[in-house]
Amino acid sequence: MLTKNKFQEFSTLNNTDKKKAVIRVMKRFYYSIYPFFNILTFPFRGLAERNNILLDVKERTIKTGPIERMRYYYGYKLFYNFLPVVKNGIVNNITCNRKYEPETSEFIEECLKDKTNPAFVDVGANIGLISLYIAKKIPNVKIYAFEPSPQQNNLFNKTIIENDLSKIINLSNVALSDKKGEVDFIAHTTGCPADGFKDTGRGGEASTIKVKTVPFDTWWEDNDMPNIGLMKVDTEGSELLILKGSRKVLESC
Repeated sequence: MLTKNKFQEFSTLNNTDKKKAVIRVMKRFYYSIYPFFNILTFPFRGLAERNNILLDVKERTIKTGPIERMRYYYGYKLFYNFLPVVKNGIVNNITCNRKYEPETSEFIEECLKDKTNPAFVDVGANIGLISLYIAKKIPNVKIYAFEPSPQQNNLFNKTIIENDLSKIINLSNVALSDKKGEVDFIAHTTGCPADGFKDTGRGGEASTIKVKTVPFDTWWEDNDMPNIGLMKVDTEGSELLILKGSRKVLESC
């Protein structure tokens, strides 16, 4: 709904930002009505796709609060928190049968698809959307995922267990950094993807917890030094610390 305050805020934007705002509103409207048109194809869909269509419709008409939900993603059961305040966070990016971060996901797939016994490291794995995509597309892959945020780690771990992926995905709750120890970690009450060493201000209410840190080099040496094919690092600003703690891996692999 376009309120007076929102209209006044919109009128102060420059032309470029106005165009971006209009596009955002149009996309939001499109993805709000798309699931209802998708129902027309319901009889011709597989079971997982049918369940997703129903979820897409339900989550746009019923606001039940931040509770755990399940949907299918590339045939896997995906567990996540329903967050109406932030429009489901990252899960909103995969409704209507969309691929999460397609350019990133496809680039990783392209890098790994021709490797023998490929190993992929997902640092800042969150609830596992990229790891799940790679697990589906690269059948012989071994994935080492790191997610220190308790909420996201618990959800991703449940996804791994429910889909019998423990032999493919190794999930750790430590935070990779440049040294071994324990640090303050910002965890948001909404379970959004903005958790990290510093509060970026993008995730709303947050609390500070303690998490264990370890250099990736140390973890790598303690786990038989797998031949890493590619690392994806998305950690809310601590990427450089992680790379500093990965010198041996980068030189060897």
